[in-house]
Amino acid sequence: MTTIDRTSSVSDDARDTLARLQAEQAELARDVLKNAPVAPDQMGKDTFLKLLVAQLKYQNPLSPSDPSQFMAQTAQFSMVEKLEQMSSVTNELLVSERSRAATGLLGNQITWQDGGAEQTGVVTGVRMGADGPTLEIGDTDVPYASVTKVTSAPTPERTS
Repeated sequence: MTTIDRTSSVSDDARDTLARLQAEQAELARDVLKNAPVAPDQMGKDTFLKLLVAQLKYQNPLSPSDPSQFMAQTAQFSMVEKLEQMSSVTNELLVSERSRAATGLLGNQITWQDGGAEQTGVVTGVRMGADGPTLEIGDTDVPYASVTKVTSAPTPERTS
């Protein structure tokens, strides 16, 4: 009978420890999500990794995690990393394409909206900035995104 009593007391202790660890895991998950540097609707790879480590740290010793589940989570972590890399490369390509397209407007006549009024001018220069390319038309700077129409620049008439 003593063996049964020890088993039930160990089980009670294990249940208490498990309940405490699960509460700590939930609190850690809340802290990780609250302190995450990413927007609340996004989870970055650091947040994912912290949650995975917390899950491993606080797993139930009487019922350890399934190895296939751990492998699936590791694969998900790898996919999150690759998606972040793809996003970074895509942003770089977008900036490069906007710069190329803005440079291609040199010498062309563009139309843009300026305070509700439509303006027209010939692009004489392009400047790259943090907000994207800016087209120079004489003394006026026009954001690339506000261009509504592109045409060939009018050719000056020649006098004989």
